[in-house]
Amino acid sequence: MRFEEFSRGEKFLHAEPRQITCFLERDELLVPSEDIVYYALRRWYDEEPRIRLQHFIEALPVVRLQLVPSYEFENVHEDIKSVRAALTENFRREAAVYRQEFARHRALIANPRPRASQAVRKFLYVLGALWNERQSLQRYDFASGEWRVETDITDARKRAAVTVFNGCIWVAGGLTDGNEPLYSVCAYDPVRREWSPKMNMHEKRYGFGLAALDGKLYAVGGRNTYRVDPLNGIYSGPDNLNTVGVYDGSAWTTGVSMNKARYALEVVVACGRVYAAGGWGTTENASLKSLEHYHPKTSCWTLILSPMRHVRKNFRIAAMGDIIYVVGGDRSHSIGEFNALYQRWIHRNFHLFSLPSIRDGLAATASDGLVYVLGGLHQNLETKSFEYVNIATGANGNLRDSPEAPGRDASAVVVTFPMHGPVPS
Repeated sequence: MRFEEFSRGEKFLHAEPRQITCFLERDELLVPSEDIVYYALRRWYDEEPRIRLQHFIEALPVVRLQLVPSYEFENVHEDIKSVRAALTENFRREAAVYRQEFARHRALIANPRPRASQAVRKFLYVLGALWNERQSLQRYDFASGEWRVETDITDARKRAAVTVFNGCIWVAGGLTDGNEPLYSVCAYDPVRREWSPKMNMHEKRYGFGLAALDGKLYAVGGRNTYRVDPLNGIYSGPDNLNTVGVYDGSAWTTGVSMNKARYALEVVVACGRVYAAGGWGTTENASLKSLEHYHPKTSCWTLILSPMRHVRKNFRIAAMGDIIYVVGGDRSHSIGEFNALYQRWIHRNFHLFSLPSIRDGLAATASDGLVYVLGGLHQNLETKSFEYVNIATGANGNLRDSPEAPGRDASAVVVTFPMHGPVPS
């Protein structure tokens, strides 16, 4: 079991302070980044804040804080203001030097005291847009900085939903080249480098969201018919969907519906919940600023009281730890940050924290303290450029261009492989 899953369980949350310190100082923790260790400690504190405050402060030194963005501490609950006092001037200097080194070398974040289990291989996979009945899959190796063109998807489609589930890349629904909505699902095994069909969804969908949580897949919202007025190009079909399909590994069933119908929405998992953001709420294409989340324990969707600051179309969403990043959109290069643990937005200077360039229909994901963006249209032209933004410092830069332009509305996911298991060649 990965540490993030374990840290949400009763054994961890009810552990004694001495046990917590022993858990967190172990080099063999299986975590992709140190943020997860910090948020685990914070969740443990939140179980009994009055009793555990001093223990929280005492345990902080075993968290390798250099990889936790400094602004995160501003979101710590008011009852633990003394946490700031525990951050010694020595740490502040160390963190500042670390950020300067990162900005100078433009390298991926690497923990100066890495945990043994962080010896993992990470790959970025980009599923391109459908073009001339072909849909490419490209892979970027974070270790070598090299791109590779993988096996094209055998069942090409557009406006499909993509996520990582059980170590494979799952692609569900979408439209055929002739604009027929699809039930079908397929998955790509990165180690075997082959596609295989999976069980069809019970409802056709396109322009929807797909997320994996606790061994289940959630297919959220979208549309199930394609009907466009040939005179004005405006959708004239039935209402957008608020329905949810759930796959448990053996069958698809009908889940709990969202509060709002959404098409072209984005979904992501954070804090053990499925979040649905934005999208078009009606057939008149009225865009939504609202967010809502589904909690498996309560089996209900809850609207977030604080919506996105701006209406966004063609944006992307990603999560690291307990923070959700809302990335780009039409004519925008802003990044919004939502703290899923405390259910509030983080406000930062837009000019110091934004995408390097404006892209329409971009692909985006997040990993190891960076938000990655690629594909889409820049100045109405397809682009191969691959850019990133450092969450801690706001610095941005470029990595090696992709071999092929992913096109508009491509999808990007990060797949992690422990070094002790099978790794793609």
